[in-house]
Amino acid sequence: MAWKKGQSGNPRGSKPEKLIRDALMVALHEEVTVKDGKNGRGKKVKRLRLVAEAIVEQAIAGNTAAAKEIADRVDGKSIQPVEMSINEHVTVEEVTDADLLEIVQAVRQKRKTNGARKTNGAGTVH
Repeated sequence: MAWKKGQSGNPRGSKPEKLIRDALMVALHEEVTVKDGKNGRGKKVKRLRLVAEAIVEQAIAGNTAAAKEIADRVDGKSIQPVEMSINEHVTVEEVTDADLLEIVQAVRQKRKTNGARKTNGAGTVH
């Protein structure tokens, strides 16, 4: 898309701050000293490594949530096939762009209607 002279390349503004993510990344990349089981000496490892090892240990112990997390991170989440039809006679493949636009507009209108607070003149919500 070509931008007009003086037009921002990001019309929605800057990305929102991700404070929790940033704080977690700092904490996970911090190095800590752990005792080596072989010779009792300390070795430096990142906390991220310790978290990964803990998840693996939990999966080995039978924690299915930990095993699923590993599978999702390593292999990616499995694709969930979705089938739908607009009505009994039309499949998704048969829907035109105009049909989709009409559906989107109807959903937007419904959200506006449901999201708006209707009041009488005295400010009482109906």
